[in-house]
Amino acid sequence: MDWCDRLMRKRIIIGTCLLLFLTGIAFGDQVIGKPVLTVVAILLMTMLAQREFLRMAGVSLKVPLLLTVGAGAAAFFGRWQSMSQTLGTSTSDYLLLLTMGLMFGNLIWATFHLQKNETAKVETMQAVAVSVFAFVYIALPMGFLQLIAMQNGVAFAALMVLTSKCGDMGGYLAGTKFGRHRVMPHVSPKKSWEGSFGGLLLTLAVLFAAKAWGVDGLAQGSTGQILLFGFLMNVATQMGDFSESMIKRCFAVKDSGDILPTFGGALDILDSLIFAMPVAAFFTCAMG
Repeated sequence: MDWCDRLMRKRIIIGTCLLLFLTGIAFGDQVIGKPVLTVVAILLMTMLAQREFLRMAGVSLKVPLLLTVGAGAAAFFGRWQSMSQTLGTSTSDYLLLLTMGLMFGNLIWATFHLQKNETAKVETMQAVAVSVFAFVYIALPMGFLQLIAMQNGVAFAALMVLTSKCGDMGGYLAGTKFGRHRVMPHVSPKKSWEGSFGGLLLTLAVLFAAKAWGVDGLAQGSTGQILLFGFLMNVATQMGDFSESMIKRCFAVKDSGDILPTFGGALDILDSLIFAMPVAAFFTCAMG
């Protein structure tokens, strides 16, 4: 129990420092007048997470790694609206073209560098498939967080991140104290139904507090809409966490990286946001 308490205190301290850092980024963007620092921070975390995923999958080939990270950067700095107006394509069309370009680029590279060794051939095609999946799995969902920041402001984007992370933290705290019944022990042995319920309560508490505070985008929503939004956000948060746990188990690793002590790598930090940010973007758009 003492070890658990020390670990929890360490996570709280590091989490608080991270929150202060993010607050500084938000303040800097307020001074600039545009979400420049926020977009750069999201981009860097996304690129690190993609790199960690490829390394976990055993992709050591430089070209697939560089193409994947480059496509992730292009997804953020492609100036989607300008691209749409210039070429007459929608954002979804641009992202589809970007994904196809990543796949074709990998295939062209593989065509000119295919080895005679049978094992090397399999590894090459695995690298192509994994690099495309890493882009779709990480870069595209995180692009929704960028869109939220650009369309609704940095403060609202931070609120969506806080909402997702509170569901994560609420699940951790409630599960540590009251967890008895495991949800998916074959994927994440420590996740419990009691923790899931605690995470849902904290998620709803944050959203209703924001509604009461009059936050634009939530104040207009009805009680039923906020309840549904909180439920969907919490489910998406947990599914993102479970999915990353499944991936790490498949690759037989404990953490995706080690950029932050006790938290792990960039993908360990972003995992709860991967499913939640598309939900946040679509639901806030639906609520006006």
